[in-house]
Amino acid sequence: MLGGLSAPQLTPATAKPTPPLSSDPLQVCAREALAGKWGVLPEWKSRLYKLALERGLTVRPGLLFVTHYWPGEGRDGQVDCRGNRCTSATAACNELPYGTAVWLDNPCGWRIVRDRGARRNDRVARRLGADFWLDRWSEGPQENYITKYAVLGGD
Repeated sequence: MLGGLSAPQLTPATAKPTPPLSSDPLQVCAREALAGKWGVLPEWKSRLYKLALERGLTVRPGLLFVTHYWPGEGRDGQVDCRGNRCTSATAACNELPYGTAVWLDNPCGWRIVRDRGARRNDRVARRLGADFWLDRWSEGPQENYITKYAVLGGD
């Protein structure tokens, strides 16, 4: 009793333990990107990283064959299949619906399917052991590679 008043009953806290942060490459990249590791993100990238964290999106078990196209390839390297100017968000893919977001592990980052390409690239991807092919738009020519990936929407 304190001055005629009884002390409030204290009950042990029932705090739930915080689950450990995922070590999945996409989840790690999303946390780092949203924390500013690579500077201020464009709104579209920030939105995709937030969605990936909210939904617990993780890297798929398969691989992606990545090629590049660029303005030096003529009109096809400058506008997408709907006549819009290609940007750093643009990717071509025959097997995912238009508007699907694809996260690439190497280098980590997002692309949005806004274009299509030659069907032979799909066959090459399969021969190389990849699930499918994606053509990244870039400012200039780059080497082809195989990487891990994740897909947001479109599947």
